[in-house]
Amino acid sequence: MKKTVLFLSLLGTILMVSAQKPTDFPNTVLWEISGNGLKKSSYILGTHHAFMYDFIDSIPGLQNVIKKTKQVAGEIDMADMQKLQFKMLQHSFMPDSLSYDKMLSQSDYLKLDDALRTHLGEGLNLYGKFSPAMLSATITQVIMMQIFPNLVESATKGIDITIQELARQKKKPVIGLETIDDQIYALFLVDPINKQLTDLICSLDHFDEMLEKSVELANYYSRFDLNAIYSIFQNEEGPCQFSEESENALIADRNNNWVIKLPDIMQSKPTLIVVGVAHLVGDDGLLYQLSQKGYSVKPIMAEHHLSK
Repeated sequence: MKKTVLFLSLLGTILMVSAQKPTDFPNTVLWEISGNGLKKSSYILGTHHAFMYDFIDSIPGLQNVIKKTKQVAGEIDMADMQKLQFKMLQHSFMPDSLSYDKMLSQSDYLKLDDALRTHLGEGLNLYGKFSPAMLSATITQVIMMQIFPNLVESATKGIDITIQELARQKKKPVIGLETIDDQIYALFLVDPINKQLTDLICSLDHFDEMLEKSVELANYYSRFDLNAIYSIFQNEEGPCQFSEESENALIADRNNNWVIKLPDIMQSKPTLIVVGVAHLVGDDGLLYQLSQKGYSVKPIMAEHHLSK
């Protein structure tokens, strides 16, 4: 569930994330980070990668934060999407020694072939050289585009890339918290081919359920409902059990790497940190980890007036 979703109580008007493990969140995806030696506040925004740029106008306080901050830190620097797509293609193929007809039973082979023909127009005769992880990502992307018609356009006009472009227009630095190679590793290279294939077949068997969860996640995000988002990513009872290494590589490991870099980044300039909303929540989430480092982490609510 977590991987598919990724090709993750209000106390007054201000809540500071305590040193305890977070289990309740107010309805916001924008948070202020202060204290612990910072001269000026930085901010962290959780995004949904399928949402179009104009959704930023619906996020309370965000326009003011964009004006106040002096640089943007994203998951990667999205200035060169062509380079990202080219590198992904380089890592998308099966080893020459492996083939789906030898690795799958006849029924599973036909199931995969039928899914490819249904969603991509051609079967394993054309796509059989691609890795299971790439096939899974491609099928998911096509079906998600049917659910979210703006998904193709959001690749160039989504929340993340739009905020980076706004920063560049104002001559503000844009920092990538990781490299393209880091993302490719998390998405396509953590699990061996046989595990990728097991996950792909399981996903095909339970695709309707997984897509339903993806729609739920989008609806929760549109309402800034972090509690519901947190519950989706905490639920370990899904029909397909992805490897601990894969799930950690997608969320926890990346969070742990980012939280090492963020103190110096925030110290250098007031920063708007823009990452997928799944990276905010949970015991491994950036909100909790930053609070553990001694920062004051407070939600930006509609009622919360940012100091000028």
